[in-house]
Amino acid sequence: MVSQGSLPPAVEHPMPQTAAVERPPAEPDADRGLRRFAAEHRGLWLVLALAAGFRIPLLMITEGTDYWFYVGLGKLSNLGFYPYLHYWLEYPPVFPWLAVAVYRFALTFPPALYGNFEATYHALLGGILVAADLAVVALIYAIGLRLGTREDALRRTLLYAALFWPVAVAVGWYDALPAALLLLGVYWLLRRRPAAAGFASGLGFMTKVFPLVLVPVAVKFLPRWRERALACATALAVTVAIAAPLLRLSPTYFVASYRATLSRSAWETVWALLDGYYSYGKTPPLGVRFDPGTAGYVAYHSRLPGLPVALAFVALYAVLWLRPVAPTPRNLTLFSGISTVLFLLYSKGYSPQFIIYILPFVALLLPWPRAVGYAALLSVVNLLEWPIYHEWLGEVHWVLGAVVIARTLLWLAAGWEWLAELWGLRDPLRRLPRRTLPVAAVVALVLACPASVVAWRTWERAYYNGEELRPAFDFVRRYDAGPAPALVFTDDRLYQRFYPFFGARGDFYLFRPQDADGIVLKEPRLSPEGRRDLLDTLSRSHQQVFLVRKIDDWTSRDLNAWLADHAHLAASLRVESVDISLWEVPPQGPRAP
Repeated sequence: MVSQGSLPPAVEHPMPQTAAVERPPAEPDADRGLRRFAAEHRGLWLVLALAAGFRIPLLMITEGTDYWFYVGLGKLSNLGFYPYLHYWLEYPPVFPWLAVAVYRFALTFPPALYGNFEATYHALLGGILVAADLAVVALIYAIGLRLGTREDALRRTLLYAALFWPVAVAVGWYDALPAALLLLGVYWLLRRRPAAAGFASGLGFMTKVFPLVLVPVAVKFLPRWRERALACATALAVTVAIAAPLLRLSPTYFVASYRATLSRSAWETVWALLDGYYSYGKTPPLGVRFDPGTAGYVAYHSRLPGLPVALAFVALYAVLWLRPVAPTPRNLTLFSGISTVLFLLYSKGYSPQFIIYILPFVALLLPWPRAVGYAALLSVVNLLEWPIYHEWLGEVHWVLGAVVIARTLLWLAAGWEWLAELWGLRDPLRRLPRRTLPVAAVVALVLACPASVVAWRTWERAYYNGEELRPAFDFVRRYDAGPAPALVFTDDRLYQRFYPFFGARGDFYLFRPQDADGIVLKEPRLSPEGRRDLLDTLSRSHQQVFLVRKIDDWTSRDLNAWLADHAHLAASLRVESVDISLWEVPPQGPRAP
């Protein structure tokens, strides 16, 4: 038995006072993770907030460029007609059905925006597409984090978010949706999620063809055959899951839709220029597409051999694809950009909204100053193409030729820079002096001045020659004996159509009645007496008076009667619904009534 004195001294351990000290409840791991994520990526949230704050209000005050067509698809559903089932479309099926679904949803409540259904529809469908564009912004950031620092990723994200064309496309077309799927597939490949990447590729392919480039990228860069097979199988399964029901229900229109896509004539590309075609991509009107035979419509018959061109691009891509490179995140992204460029170069057609398939790779992959330069140049070239060429200078074909060549050269330059980095080649473009770009910009601006004058003159002549009122214009030019004649109009639109060609040669007068266009102007000079007094005044200072009026304009009869009493009718002409007459005033001035 051990004595108590031999025991070691007792050590007291105080009990925790849980009842006396209150502690906050433990925060769930998920909440802590979300808060940490939000704090780490605060810059992204600010960029997204600014981007959304700029894009969403535009939906309320603009009209989508192609929304007249999208709403037309919805209106056909009122009659029980649906895309791919009752008529063919040149679009893959995902977006047309989305457009119809949003239309049917918009019908469930009164038009909320301006009391106008089309504006409400634009806001609803555009909201989805703006969300897709914001997803593109976020994906550029997410991909950028895997390629470099957070600061660099945020800077490149901000570059894309601040560009004009992504905003214009988001509110005007639907291409932000397939662009988001394309970048989502790249992101999932970087994360080595083959099934998710295959899903994005298949869904993107059935929305617009571009995301199909992810399949060869996945096969090249995923390290295991199982992952490659899973990506391809998932893309194929998604494609079949969307296509099979439509093909089963309406094989005629399903086949016609893809036949229309494959048979379309080239437009706004080098291939179109080689065929001498200088317009946009034309398709039959929506109303005739119930006839599957119209799917074979072509704007013109190409002289170029399609099969050899396709085989040449397949061979070129095979060479690029077969050359081994390290399976790094940057190389994967580089090859995705190269694949997209090659697809755009091969594509028969180009529309201005296609720019958003290339801009994300420009923002992500090029050195910062060059990324800004390429993005700016591509944006300017795109702006020259639309709306400047198509909506203004459509008859000045060399403008489109210059635009297409410049855009193609920019694609080739960007593709070469990425390929040189991918293969470790010397890139002479990066060795150019820093002064090259400013000097080139100055030279371009200097050349743009005479080129703009030539383009303007060419367009002006083309517009003159194509005007329905050209005989009336020729009439004025033939009988204009100088000095400056008086051109008297009774209609605003006629005044506007004559002014560009004769505003500098004659004196223009608009004799608008007091109640024209439903707007009453209480001005004495617009009363019948005031109009006659003004006509008397101007006839004292002009030897020639051209009266231009609409045939059924009863308000001009008093002017015609006054001229008949005070001047001599020298010539007259009737063109379409316009009557133009030349009155010669005696040298001594108008006779007394």
